[in-house]
Amino acid sequence: MFKFKEISLLILIITFAVGAIYSPATANVVLRVNDEELTEDEYEQIMEMQMQQMEMQMQQVPEEQRDVMEQQMRQELQEQLVQELALVDDAKQSGIEVTDEDIEEFLAQQPGAADLEMIAEQHGMSEEEVREQLKDNILIETYIDEEIDDIDISEAEKREFYEQNQHQFTEPEQVEARHILLDVEERGEAEARELGEELRTQLEDGADFCELAAEYSDGPTADDCGELGFFSREEMVPEFSEAAFDLAVGEFSEPVQSDFGFHVIEKLDHQEEGDASFEDVRADIEAQLEMEQEQQQVQQHVMQLVEEAEIERNFPDEVEEDEAQPMMPEQQPIEPQPAP
Repeated sequence: MFKFKEISLLILIITFAVGAIYSPATANVVLRVNDEELTEDEYEQIMEMQMQQMEMQMQQVPEEQRDVMEQQMRQELQEQLVQELALVDDAKQSGIEVTDEDIEEFLAQQPGAADLEMIAEQHGMSEEEVREQLKDNILIETYIDEEIDDIDISEAEKREFYEQNQHQFTEPEQVEARHILLDVEERGEAEARELGEELRTQLEDGADFCELAAEYSDGPTADDCGELGFFSREEMVPEFSEAAFDLAVGEFSEPVQSDFGFHVIEKLDHQEEGDASFEDVRADIEAQLEMEQEQQQVQQHVMQLVEEAEIERNFPDEVEEDEAQPMMPEQQPIEPQPAP
């Protein structure tokens, strides 16, 4: 039984791109690393995906800097592909076998009800192609697990990280709440508002919140008592946050309208801004330090594989290292606020 972690956590495996097995035998090969090949069509598909991901960043970059960013991205992508094919090749030589049961187990561990049909539709592939790509990804993840030495983070290391990065552990003011969402498009504005008022009255009279949420809520948390957990003001849409933060603990709101409909909110708890204690974040620190050490081990292993590999490169847009210019400081995309 394989232990699955988030695929691509330790190495940037480009999902559904590397190692495709359905390319025509006559396809133009732009990269060969030992026995692994990448065709020009596959490379162009990968490049297209990367360019799409860069679009938001590019919009915030001056026009004269965009060519520099694109050139740097192409160079980094080409080097990454060399590393990934070297890793895939060595993983396939390791003798690890991935079964259909392993694939089903992996799918079952993904957020939401992920299945082959859904993934195939999202990526424009057949279910068999998706299965083969998942098989390769699981193979690589399992291979990495076997290659990495056991990591033991000492209490002293965790404590030192906490003390040197205190600014990371300041927690903003947060509230814990649950809600019943009434969809205006489905019910109509007047009906949704009226139902919200009726539900608030029932709650104040002692009705069970979970039962009402399960029966009436149109939101994704209906079957979980409408629970939203703790959140800061910035994590919810303004109308919702304002109402939730203004309530007293245990109080129910009047129907609050947002772009998602009307919300009847119950405030469950309120936490003021403050520094998280070491005990509160010990597990998070340990996980972060383990991940950093794992990444270092993987990178060292991959670079050794590349050094020993037989590599043939024929990228149509090959970027020589001495031609590449330094990338401009990274521009962060504007993150949309999550909806309750």
